[in-house]
Amino acid sequence: MEIDPDASLKEAVAQFYSHHGFPVDGGMSDKRWSPVGCRDLKVYLPNFEWRRRALPLHDIHHVLTGYPFRPTGEFEMAAWEFAAGRYPNPLSTLFCLPLVSMGTCVVPKRSFSAFVRGRYS
Repeated sequence: MEIDPDASLKEAVAQFYSHHGFPVDGGMSDKRWSPVGCRDLKVYLPNFEWRRRALPLHDIHHVLTGYPFRPTGEFEMAAWEFAAGRYPNPLSTLFCLPLVSMGTCVVPKRSFSAFVRGRYS
């Protein structure tokens, strides 16, 4: 996804949401969300307060790092965020660990590169 290089951060995040079909708030106001699913089979969880606080930062990180919104990009994003520093709520940080683990199995070089990049961010 190409972000307008002249866009403000707020405009860039709005472009990210629009491109991926998210609501203007990125889903923060939703009562529930689906972390996994395919077609008709989805798993829904409550949209916990810790997730609502972390979500805008996570989406800004996607825009700033360029990691795509797809499974491999989420693995990279988790490795980057885990290495860059934890969120204020430990549950947000713990949520990254399974994604970091999956990334080391699925895209190990890209996950390690994202981790190293996160350490310097």
